[in-house]
Amino acid sequence: MNATLECPRCGNPVPDGETVCPTCQEDLSALLRLQAEHLRLYNEALVAAREGNLEEAQARLLAALSLNDAFAPAHALLAKVRARLGRWQEAKASAQRAADLAPNDAAMVNLPALIEEAEREAMAAQALREREGHQTLLSALSRGDTRHRAELAVAFGAGLGLAALVSLGLRIFFGKTREGG
Repeated sequence: MNATLECPRCGNPVPDGETVCPTCQEDLSALLRLQAEHLRLYNEALVAAREGNLEEAQARLLAALSLNDAFAPAHALLAKVRARLGRWQEAKASAQRAADLAPNDAAMVNLPALIEEAEREAMAAQALREREGHQTLLSALSRGDTRHRAELAVAFGAGLGLAALVSLGLRIFFGKTREGG
């Protein structure tokens, strides 16, 4: 008899898979559902994560862990969700908790290193995007500067002609006005 539950009414062990205490006949189905609630929340988090609803997945996992903090798979999934959200410190903490809870599970033990590697790759990719963005901006500015210089040269050349014409016109106008006045 593999007892996982003690009957709250009579205190006797209840075998796995039983919903009624064999000693006192107490219905334990509600208690069993409550004890498995973290599993339901974990499964909902899996679905949400697969659908890309990472914030919802994180919320479900936190709820599951509030019911059973020793559930290593929830910590592992939470680490992955947080990593996808870019919350690296939280992801590393969740990965470490999963590894601590399941020291004989190679996937759990390797998870902190995988999260660290993912963070390094994400940071390198971000730095590359920033460098490419800066290069694009510098290139655009350089093209704009060249175009601007050409436009200034044309405008300056035209401006000199226009300025000379305006100046001549003003001299003539003011000169005639003074002579006539």
